[in-house]
Amino acid sequence: MSTCSSTLVRALPRRVCGRRGPSWSHQGRRAFAGFGQFPFGAGGFPGQGPPPGGGDDRLYQLLGIDRTADEAAIKKAYKKEAMKHHPDRGGDEAKFKDISKAYEVLSDPQKRQIYDAYGEEGLEGAAGADAGGAQGMNPFDLFSHIFGFQAGNQQRRGRPVTESVSYEVELTLEELYAGTSRSVRYDKSKICNSCSGTGGKNPQQCQRCKGLGYVVTMQQFGPMIQQSQSVCSTCKGKGVIILPKDVCTSCRGGGTVKEKTPFEIKIEPGEQDGHAFCFRGASDEAPGHDPGDLIIRIREKTHPLFQRVEDSLVMVRKISLAEALCGFNFTTKFLDGQNLVISSEPGKVMKPGDLLVVPGKGMPRKQSTKRGNLFVQIQVDFPQEVPENSRERLAQLLGGELPKEEPNGEVAKKLSAQQEQSVKEGWRQHAQRKEERQSTQQCAVQ
Repeated sequence: MSTCSSTLVRALPRRVCGRRGPSWSHQGRRAFAGFGQFPFGAGGFPGQGPPPGGGDDRLYQLLGIDRTADEAAIKKAYKKEAMKHHPDRGGDEAKFKDISKAYEVLSDPQKRQIYDAYGEEGLEGAAGADAGGAQGMNPFDLFSHIFGFQAGNQQRRGRPVTESVSYEVELTLEELYAGTSRSVRYDKSKICNSCSGTGGKNPQQCQRCKGLGYVVTMQQFGPMIQQSQSVCSTCKGKGVIILPKDVCTSCRGGGTVKEKTPFEIKIEPGEQDGHAFCFRGASDEAPGHDPGDLIIRIREKTHPLFQRVEDSLVMVRKISLAEALCGFNFTTKFLDGQNLVISSEPGKVMKPGDLLVVPGKGMPRKQSTKRGNLFVQIQVDFPQEVPENSRERLAQLLGGELPKEEPNGEVAKKLSAQQEQSVKEGWRQHAQRKEERQSTQQCAVQ
């Protein structure tokens, strides 16, 4: 996808286009440089060649060439000096960056023309006019373009990095309790061995973008000039092109191939939900990039009986009224596959919402032989009604007695669940209206 940045630059009034040549002041040249690249093509202003550059030859000297050097000589000189001064070969990084800048400028006809005319001040002025627009290519990326992506240390600082990839592995609570292992097969992109990531043989620098991967175009609209930058459509941003006969048959010119790569993870007993295993540099590979990371994250499946809270387990148990009053015991299948029998304390009466604890029956703890606790939340299943012939006996057992009949008394009827919900909703709306009325009254008083 092309990304464009545009800057509007005011064109120089035509009345300034006189043949004043050598008599132009240094200040005038600097002011003109702020207008960006020449809007009138390679010849500068109509009817004249580029103004003098004041003898700035530093970029030529960095490459060891003279002003008459052609494109081939510039590229040859850059290769020689870049290999000599590359940081991975023991060279000075600052010198290497200067050499790369020299090549980037002198290999671009428009930039070279500005430099020849106005020196490095002119280049700075053009960059200022295009603030937020095109930036110089990373010297290491430029080096990779020229040398087919395979020169230098592949792990050097400052290289772009491919996106990290995340995988999620779902595990049951039983697996997290006991510990397990998993093998994840990731279909990753790897640098093609056949072409070493170049996409084919004999990669040639793209003539359209001069190896930069992007092109700068300019359009004049009346007194304004629009300058925009976009990805080179000829090389698709790579900076190099490969002839059809030289395209790699293994990767079909892409530079990478897909390969299923296994990654093993070992889950310790009691591992937490969300725990991540990070494999540094194991993500997709790409020419000129360092690989990102592969992250495999654990996700705990919902369990039908137990809910985990850190190293504790929680379960809800519904018991009858008789069990709540007289005690209970029940058997359930635990996470280790064994039957777990849970009993209430003798003589203890259970109320709805009571929370019981079974010590040491929770999840394993890392670096400890102790385990968490199992909590049992009690729900009491009350009967809908008591048979007439059992009421008196039940009352006596509970230490009470049946209520006396009152002929003039009112009978309170139990609402259904739906009726109860409807009544409570009406109360809620009433409370909301009352609050709104009070708020309105306060505003009226103020």
